[in-house]
Amino acid sequence: MPMYNFSCNKCGKIFTKILSSFDYSSVTCSLCGSSDIKKIQNTSSHGKNSSASIPSGALSGGSCKSGFS
Repeated sequence: MPMYNFSCNKCGKIFTKILSSFDYSSVTCSLCGSSDIKKIQNTSSHGKNSSASIPSGALSGGSCKSGFS
């Protein structure tokens, strides 16, 4: 299911909801419960922390057999 980012116009909290449809009428702020929210642009799944899943040393330029006997 798609994830959508929202911003609360009352308290300013930015939060994410997983919705099965494009109907945002039932979405409320996860902090204050307000329904005065707006949908904001989703960030890419390749954000600044995407390299965290790359094994250590994978980008060092060594051979694939490096460290194995």
